[in-house]
Amino acid sequence: MDQFKVALDRLTASLESIQSPQPGLDRLVAESARIPGTEFVKRDAYSNLDINMLAGQAQFDLYGFDQPGMAQLLALYGDQVAVGRLPRADANEIAISEEIARSRRVWIGGKVGNNIDELDRLPDAFTIVGIIRGPTRIGLIPLDYMTEHYLFERRYQGLVVVPQAGHEQAVHDRLQTLIGDSAFRLFDWGYIKAKIDSLIANLDVINRFLILLVTIVLSLVVGLLNNLFFRQRMNEFGLLAAVGYSRWGLILRVAWESLGVTLASWLVGVGLGVAVLSWFNISFIVPHGLLMNVFDWNVLLLHTLPIPLMVFLFGMGTVGWQLLRLDPISIIERRD
Repeated sequence: MDQFKVALDRLTASLESIQSPQPGLDRLVAESARIPGTEFVKRDAYSNLDINMLAGQAQFDLYGFDQPGMAQLLALYGDQVAVGRLPRADANEIAISEEIARSRRVWIGGKVGNNIDELDRLPDAFTIVGIIRGPTRIGLIPLDYMTEHYLFERRYQGLVVVPQAGHEQAVHDRLQTLIGDSAFRLFDWGYIKAKIDSLIANLDVINRFLILLVTIVLSLVVGLLNNLFFRQRMNEFGLLAAVGYSRWGLILRVAWESLGVTLASWLVGVGLGVAVLSWFNISFIVPHGLLMNVFDWNVLLLHTLPIPLMVFLFGMGTVGWQLLRLDPISIIERRD
């Protein structure tokens, strides 16, 4: 009987340890809040939703905060509740960004969660009570409800530490020291960026190679067409040279003509490209809850200027070389 009681006590202690948050979290919360330069520290019963994007499925992270933490997080990101309200602490409710709501085809009163989509990590079914609008895509669920009803969320809680402006690196270094060899992992911008960069590094190389290849091929094709057009006007240039135009004057004349045609073609192409991208944005990107800035001129210039620039340089290089070797007398004789 004594052995059974001892075994039962051990089992009870084991179950209680499993049901409590992971060891060291309380200490980490207290010491993180004392780090100089820390804005606020909040426990997080994190979860996620499955989002169907153009390139496949992706996980959209949800923050499991208490009520004050939800308001602080919205203020931090510059978001606000546009429709409805924030989730109550004791209910299976959720507030999500309007883009995510569009992607999941839900609105106020709709439901999301593992009961609706088995790929969602969010357990059961949560009712949408708030639609968030602002520059940052965000989802909020109640910390108390998550930790009181679900073992995993109670056992494996996260911690959100927000540094003050200008103290990011100092807070990061202190957190690394606090974590040490414990069973916690630090997710910050540097870590996430390194992960993303490692995933798309090879894609970037392939993308740059394809852009370079397309630029060279199109430049050669258009440049050769430009040369054919020039050869059809050889008589004109021969006569101009015969009446006194210098070779460099002819090259400058051709350069201005070529520059005007190239610039006009580029403007028309950019206009058509922006129109197509705007249609694609409205028809596909926005309904999937994604964001594409069609009028990002840095990207437009970077991806559209190389081709007309290469066409102009290649065309002027070959045409200029022929004009420097131009013999107007022989051209006039051939014309006669």
